[in-house]
Amino acid sequence: MKKILMTLLLVVASVSVLFAAAETEIAYPTRPIDLVCAGSAGSGGDTLTRIIAMYLGEELGVTVNVINTAGGSGIPAVTSVLNSAADGYMFMADQGLSSSFQLSMDPASIPYDIMKDRKYICKIGSGPQVICGSTKMGWNDIRDVAEYRKTNTGDFYWGGIGVNSAANFAILQATQGLGIDLSKMTEIRYKGGGDILAAIAGGHIMIGSCAASGVPSYVQDNLVKPLVVCGASRLAILPDVPSAAELGLDNLTADFWIGISGKAGLPDYVVTTIDEAVQKVIKNPAFLEAIGKIGAVVNYVGPKDFPAALEKEGAAVKDLVALGQK
Repeated sequence: MKKILMTLLLVVASVSVLFAAAETEIAYPTRPIDLVCAGSAGSGGDTLTRIIAMYLGEELGVTVNVINTAGGSGIPAVTSVLNSAADGYMFMADQGLSSSFQLSMDPASIPYDIMKDRKYICKIGSGPQVICGSTKMGWNDIRDVAEYRKTNTGDFYWGGIGVNSAANFAILQATQGLGIDLSKMTEIRYKGGGDILAAIAGGHIMIGSCAASGVPSYVQDNLVKPLVVCGASRLAILPDVPSAAELGLDNLTADFWIGISGKAGLPDYVVTTIDEAVQKVIKNPAFLEAIGKIGAVVNYVGPKDFPAALEKEGAAVKDLVALGQK
């Protein structure tokens, strides 16, 4: 009789645990979520992150707060997420700067394992980099920069964010494609694309690359001249700016993107909940319209394929950086 009673008690206890676990899964999330962005306020990554946060919050039924932690090659931003609990209430608004591009860096300079210490959930959207120049130079497109350097070999200042950034990747691709010696040009470091645009407008640098979102206002005020849209197509928000493909620069494909990752060890139900919410967001017409206004599009990659996509991008960046250093 005692054995039967004990067996029944164990069954009841097991069922209770299962129900408790189910209730925990169903209840998530129950409070605001923090989304850490490695880009500076006003940058393309920040702008896209804030749009994602708004619509993701609507799907999840909680507020999604964006926290900007710029600088340091994205390491401080990632570290803040890895120092949090793996409970689904702090995520990284990932981009190349904070993930794939770090694979081109010396591992000893990064206080975590880029792939093993993190859980990559999904890639959401992306947009092309736009290389801009000073209106004072009289350039029409990026090819004019190459012509300028043939006869003007003196000081030339360009704006970058660091070797592991889409902004630098764009300049590296462009100079290699145009036969410009980047080693004879001086990089001035900034925290984000918004700072690069301001520096071009202020006459502090001659060219720089950034996301498209912040460019139109500078064009309207005749402070910055967009020279090329990286990639195959023009942008609706910058209809007069040629694409790289139009100019014969098929290698010029640099873009910025935003995805979501968290700390390794996130419960499966958290990963599933976030990914399913994202899949609903990217089908929302209002969301599509909002990101279209900043020159971005949906570029979804799910949990299964996201890590491999990052490693592939990281290898390409590493090869290009190595080529540029020769």
